[in-house]
Amino acid sequence: METVGWNKNVWFSPRYAINYFWDIARKVGKVSIKSNKYKKEREAWITAVALLAINKETGRTWWLQIPQSDPPDISCMTMIKKGNINELNQQDVEVMEITKQSPGTIAQEIKKKLSDKFYPSRYVLIAYLRRTEEIEDLRIVAEEIRSLIKPRISSVWCIGNLSPVSHDYTVFSLFPDVKQYCLNIIEECNKLMPGDFATVRKAKEAEWKMVKSNKLYKFVPGSKGK
Repeated sequence: METVGWNKNVWFSPRYAINYFWDIARKVGKVSIKSNKYKKEREAWITAVALLAINKETGRTWWLQIPQSDPPDISCMTMIKKGNINELNQQDVEVMEITKQSPGTIAQEIKKKLSDKFYPSRYVLIAYLRRTEEIEDLRIVAEEIRSLIKPRISSVWCIGNLSPVSHDYTVFSLFPDVKQYCLNIIEECNKLMPGDFATVRKAKEAEWKMVKSNKLYKFVPGSKGK
């Protein structure tokens, strides 16, 4: 199937982003989680896992895309029904990774990321914990974040693998509210509506329509692959 070029009106299912990165990981191994060559694909995977929990949180289906320019790292959208029309709700995402080489606590690393930055109100921070972390009480971490810096961003989420040999993850919010979801990636992907792509078009001044597509669209802008 021929791949159609990147399109700002085309959004991807979290399942597509997850499988896209897993395909890379199967081909290149640990390089996929370390190399900047796959940074965009990795950021999309991190966001997609978080969206599986945010779907539960909001009761809506969220889609994502990798923008042509950075910032933001990733853009996400969902449709909100208001009366007889659909409104497009877009959230932009900044992604960070906290690794074994990161010297600070979760709160300290998040502070470092947010310090002296003023993000628009639609921006969300998602942190991937790529190290072993024992957290006794999320409320303590959330309070530490507030005490270090008042986050200048709409919300802060973290994701972490519950076991290195499973697809079980924890996704939790630290700002503005403390919430936690435990999920299995494969099980949650199986619950998503069919279809990997959705094209969103403006039908009227304030109405948007989402049309499923069977075309294969380019996922990473500027890349040579699909």
